[in-house]
Amino acid sequence: MIKILYTFFLCSAVAVFGQGKNFFEKGEVQLQQPVEKVSLKYENNLPFVEVNINGKTYNFIFDSGAPTVISQAIYKELNLRKKYKRSIKDSDEKVQQQCNLPQKLDHLKL
Repeated sequence: MIKILYTFFLCSAVAVFGQGKNFFEKGEVQLQQPVEKVSLKYENNLPFVEVNINGKTYNFIFDSGAPTVISQAIYKELNLRKKYKRSIKDSDEKVQQQCNLPQKLDHLKL
């Protein structure tokens, strides 16, 4: 009886997973939020995006793994408020403090 159930389960799984290709070829994506297209400039094979904050232009490296990291100079220049601070370590084992600043910037333009 166990062999029959096991065989039935195996055949059912093969039949269901075999249909996956046709299942994913149709359909559409519904965006929850609007998409913003940005122009990238490459320097030394690194992608940079130009950002205008409060009328001043900055160049940020486009890094999907670090979407909110800015330099201390820009942090001070924009007079931002930190929510909390923590230590981070890079790939060279260098440790530095990172301030987290979740806040809305009213004059941000990409």
